[in-house]
Amino acid sequence: MAQTDAADRIPVTRRIRALADEVVGFALVGGAGIAVNFAVFDLCQALTPLNVLASSLVGTGVAIVGNYFGFRHFTYRDRDKRCPGRQFTLFVVFSLVGLVIENGTLWVAAHELGRQGALESNLVKALGITAAATFRFAAYRTWVFRRRPAAPAARRVPVPDACGPDAGDTRVRGPGRRPPAHRCRARRTPGTGRRHHRPLPPVAGALHPVAALRPARDVPVAGGHRPPTRPARPARSRPRTGRRRLPARGDLAVRRGRPAAGGASTVRDGRAATQEVPVTAVPRRAARWWAGPGRLLAAAAPAVGAYAAVRLTGFLAVAAYAWATGKAPSAVLGHSWDARWYVSIAAHGYGTTRSGESDLAFFPLLPALERGLATVLPLSLPQAGILAGWAGALAAAAGIHAVGRHLYGGATAMWLVVLWGLWPNAVVQTMAYTESLMTALSAWALYAVLTGRWLWAGSLALLAGFSRPNGFAAAAAVVTAAAAALWQDPERRRDPRVWAAPALAPLGWLAYVAWVGTRSGGPLGYFDVQRAWGSRFDFGRYNVEYLLRLLTQPSLPAQYLAALTVVAAPAALVLLVRERPPLPLMIYSAALTVVALGGAHFFSSRPRFLMPAFPLLFVAARWVCRARPCVRVPLVAGCAGLSTVYGIHLLTASSVAP
Repeated sequence: MAQTDAADRIPVTRRIRALADEVVGFALVGGAGIAVNFAVFDLCQALTPLNVLASSLVGTGVAIVGNYFGFRHFTYRDRDKRCPGRQFTLFVVFSLVGLVIENGTLWVAAHELGRQGALESNLVKALGITAAATFRFAAYRTWVFRRRPAAPAARRVPVPDACGPDAGDTRVRGPGRRPPAHRCRARRTPGTGRRHHRPLPPVAGALHPVAALRPARDVPVAGGHRPPTRPARPARSRPRTGRRRLPARGDLAVRRGRPAAGGASTVRDGRAATQEVPVTAVPRRAARWWAGPGRLLAAAAPAVGAYAAVRLTGFLAVAAYAWATGKAPSAVLGHSWDARWYVSIAAHGYGTTRSGESDLAFFPLLPALERGLATVLPLSLPQAGILAGWAGALAAAAGIHAVGRHLYGGATAMWLVVLWGLWPNAVVQTMAYTESLMTALSAWALYAVLTGRWLWAGSLALLAGFSRPNGFAAAAAVVTAAAAALWQDPERRRDPRVWAAPALAPLGWLAYVAWVGTRSGGPLGYFDVQRAWGSRFDFGRYNVEYLLRLLTQPSLPAQYLAALTVVAAPAALVLLVRERPPLPLMIYSAALTVVALGGAHFFSSRPRFLMPAFPLLFVAARWVCRARPCVRVPLVAGCAGLSTVYGIHLLTASSVAP
C-alpha cells in the first residue's frame, strides 16, 4: 500500500511548477481586470458626477465580468466545466465578497480617515485590490474552478491459459468494461426494447474467460475480488424516465469510497460500495433551482458583454461631448425631455400640468424605481433614472438573447442583441426612459410563454403594462398564447396556471388607465390626456402625410432617419411573418408596429416607439450571422458610428425629442 501511495504522489517540484503557472495565469487575467478597473474608475471620476465609492463600484463590476471569461477560458481552461450554473453562481458570490473587501477598504479611508484625494484614493484602492485578489485566488481555485474528477484506474485481468483463443490475454480493461460482443449472447428484455447480455455456461475445470472479465454484482467479499456465483441480473423491466425523484430530507446519501464497518464491502457494478453519509437535500434543491437560470445567464453573458461594450461607447461619446460643451452628462441623460417629467413625478407625485399637458400621460413604473433607488442609494433622482435605464437595458439584452437562442441558436441571438443595441435611437436605452424597462419585461415574458412558465409570463406582462402606454402588447401576446394553448390542448384546461396567466397579464395596464379615468372624471380620461398632448390614433394618416412632405420640403436630419425607420418597419414585419415565428412573437410585434405607425404627432419619436419590437430584427440578425466578415464588419461598424453620432445630435443639437 505504501508503494502504491508513493507511486501516485505528485513530486513537490511539479506541484510548485503547476502552482506557479496558475499564479501567472491568474496574474495576467487579474492584471487585465485591474487595468479595466482603474480605467473605468478614472473615467467615472472625470466624466460623471459619481463620488469615489460609486465610481469604484462601477469599475469593479465591469472588471468582474471580464475576469470571469478570462479565468474560465484561459487560466482554468483545464478544470471541470460540467456545471456552468453552479460555477457562475459561485463566481458571482465570491466576486461580491471580494467587492466588499475592496470597497470596504476604500470606504474606511474616504469616510473614516478623510483620504479622498486622487492619489490617496488610488493608493488605498490598490491596497483593497490586493487583499481582494488574494481572497479570490484561494476561493476560485478551491470552489469555483475545481479540478476534473480522476478517472477510475484501469486494471489488467489475466485470462487463464486453459480457455481457448483468448488465453493469455492481458489487455487493460476498466471497471465495468463489457467483454467482446462475440463472446456473449444478447437478447431483448420484454417491454423495454433494451438488450442485456446473458453469460455463457461455465467450462468444466476452469472459469470461462468472459465470466472472469465481467464485473461481479452484489457479491460480499472480505478483501478482494471474488468471481460471481450467479448470473447477472437482467435489465429493468420498467423504462427509465427523464426525471429523478429527489429523496426526502435526511434520506439522501453520499458515497465516500470507504469500506463499510467490519472491513467488508459490497461489490456493485465492479466498484466497491461505499459508506453512506446522510446529508440534507436543501443544497441540492437550491443547486437544481439555480442550474437553469445559471446556464441561461452564462450563455447570455457574451451577448450582454458585447451589448454593454456597444452602448458604453455611445455613452462615453455623449458624456465627452456634453462635457466639452459645458453640460453635465447626468443632466443630459437623466434630466432632459421626457426624463424631466419622470423626475418630477418621482419627486412630487402626479398632478403637474404644463401648457395644458398633464403628467398623467406617463406610466408609474420608472418614477417608482427612481424614488426607490434614490432613497436606498446616495444618488439624485436623475442619476437613479440613469441607473434604472442601464439595468433595464442589460436585462433586456439578456432577455432578447434568451428568446433568440431558444428559436434560432446562440450565434443569431448574439447578433440580435448587437443589432438592438445599434438601433437609431439606441441612446435612450441608457437614459432615464422607459423603453429599456418595457423591452426587458416583455422579452422575459415572451421567453416564459415559449418555455411554458405561465405564471412568470403573466406577472412580467403585468409589470410591462405599468411601464409604457404600449406595454399592453406583452399582455396581448400572453393572452393570445394562452388562448391558443387552451384551444389546441384540452389537457391544459385542467392547469390553473394557464388560466391565471391571461388573467394577470392585462391588469397593470388596465389598472393605471382606470385610475387615470377616475382621477379625470371619465372612463376614457387617459385618452383625453393623450389627446391634450396631440397624440391620437388616426390609422397612419399623419405619418403618410409627413412622409410626403419630406419629399418636397427640407427638414431636420432626425426626421429623415425617422422616415427610414417608419418605412422599414412594415417590411420587417412582413419578413417576420414569412418566417412563421411562434404566435406570441407575431402578436407582440404586430401590436407595437400598429401603435407606432398608426399614431399621430411626434414623428421623430417613431423609432423610439418601435424599439421594444425586437422580433422585427430576427431576419436581419440571421442575415448578418450568415454574412461574410468582409461584409459584416463594415456594416456593423457603420451602424455603430451612425447610432453614436445620431444619439449625440438628438441630445445636444436637435430641437425635437429623441
